[in-house]
Amino acid sequence: MGAADPVLALLDLVLPRTCGGCRMPGTPLCPRCRGHLEAGPIRLAPRVDPGVPCWALGDYSEGRRATVLAIKEHGRRDLCRPVGSALAGAIGRLRVAGDLDEDLAGPLLIVPAPTRAVAARRRGGDPVVAICRAVAAELGRPPRHRVGRGGASVAVAPILSLDRGAHDSVGLTAAQRRANLAGRLRIRAREARRAIDWSRQRAPGMDPTIVLIDDVLTTGATASESVALLHDSNLPVGAVLVVASGARRRVDPERSIRPTRW
Repeated sequence: MGAADPVLALLDLVLPRTCGGCRMPGTPLCPRCRGHLEAGPIRLAPRVDPGVPCWALGDYSEGRRATVLAIKEHGRRDLCRPVGSALAGAIGRLRVAGDLDEDLAGPLLIVPAPTRAVAARRRGGDPVVAICRAVAAELGRPPRHRVGRGGASVAVAPILSLDRGAHDSVGLTAAQRRANLAGRLRIRAREARRAIDWSRQRAPGMDPTIVLIDDVLTTGATASESVALLHDSNLPVGAVLVVASGARRRVDPERSIRPTRW
C-alpha cells in the first residue's frame, strides 16, 4: 500500500466514491460504465462538416453523458484518467484499422477544443485539457497488452482559445454556434510555435499527426471552426475525437471499431 492509500481510504469513509456514470458506490467508474466508454469509436456525420473524419466513443447517453457532466460540473477530475484511457484506446484502434491518417513514426499532437475562460475558472481548470493530458499520458506509456501508441512521441498542445465575447453554446443551433464563434476563436501563437518546435525536434522533416479532442460534439460547429483555423495556421488536423456525440446522424450506424484483446 502506497503512502497516499491510507488518505484515500479515509476519504472514502468520509466521502465515499461513486461511479461517475451510474453512482454505484465504491468505485470512480464501474465496469459497466467503463465498458460504455470503451465500446467505440463510432464514425459521425455532423451537420456542420469539419472536413476531417469525426469519431466518438458513443452517443451522449448512458454512462457517457453522466461521466462528462461529472467531470465538467461536479469537479470529478478522478474520471479524467479512465476517460483519457478510453480515448487513447480509440486512437489506437483507429490506427490499427487504418482510419487515422498518420505517419506511424511521426509525433502525435493532441489539441484540446477551446473552452471559455470563464467556464474553465468556474470549474477549477479546463476539463478538456485535463482529459487530453490523460490521453497523452496513456499513449506515452510502454505498451502492455493493449492497443495504443505506447512509448510514442505525444504531447498536448493547448493551441486554441476563445475570446471573452463567446457565449455558452448550450441550446444554440448550428448557425447560432458558428455565429457565436465567428471572430472569437484564436490561435495561441506561443503555444503553436512551441508545438511545432517540439514536433521538429522529435521527428525532423516529418509532419505531426494532429487529433482534435473535445468532450461532446453536437452540431460540429466548434470542430469545424477549430479545424479550419488550425489548417490556416499550417496545422492540419487528421481527425476529431470526442467522448460523446449529441449529433443526430452517423456514418454507417452499424460501423464501430470494437476493443481488441492483445
